[in-house]
Amino acid sequence: MKNLKKRLLSCLSAAAMLATVSTPSLPSFVADAGTAPILNNNGTPNDKTDDYYEIQNEEQLFWFADLVNGTDDKEAVTNANAHLKADIKMRRDDWESIGATHSFNGIFDGEGHNIFNLKQTGESVGFFHNLSVGGQILRVHLVDCFMDGTDDAAGICTSMGGGMISECSFTGVVDAGLRAGGIVAYMYRGYDKETGATTGTIRFCTCGGSVIAEEMDAGGICGDCEAGLLHACVT
Repeated sequence: MKNLKKRLLSCLSAAAMLATVSTPSLPSFVADAGTAPILNNNGTPNDKTDDYYEIQNEEQLFWFADLVNGTDDKEAVTNANAHLKADIKMRRDDWESIGATHSFNGIFDGEGHNIFNLKQTGESVGFFHNLSVGGQILRVHLVDCFMDGTDDAAGICTSMGGGMISECSFTGVVDAGLRAGGIVAYMYRGYDKETGATTGTIRFCTCGGSVIAEEMDAGGICGDCEAGLLHACVT
């Protein structure tokens, strides 16, 4: 409800987890392997579309965010792909959401790994900012994270007008001035020049923790679903 403060407190129990959703595993942190991750050609050296970066530590995760968002001297690569190869414990507090400047339309596969202790404060916050047609966020688990947005805030992705989020989970706190979601704050009807109107899909996702919206809408999975599909999710 608009103009009505909502508080959603949900506790995720192992018994309620869907059998198809991966649960967070024990930490398997690795030493810093350098800033630039390995680019894996996926066994098809002549096909660049399925190449993916192997991310093993915090600095490589920041590097990938800069790649997708673009920097002062490099254009944004919005369709870049990445796979997590280890659990990551975040220590820096200057995270900029992936897709903050350009919508993400690549594939980010967490491979069931965890990202611990991600903290972000700003206007609109989330591990990802916006997901568009072709974009996929898969099998990544955010654990004990804190997302604080003056406007919108989410655990996995602030907004989506296309693409898919599947088998992801969030635990921690999401606190927003407007819309808040444990997985996504705002789902809307997007547009693609080739396919026309588009909507996003969230499936097999879970949220446990506190989701708070000061002025508008809050939800364990999605705060405000204007258009889109939610399937087999648990809070």
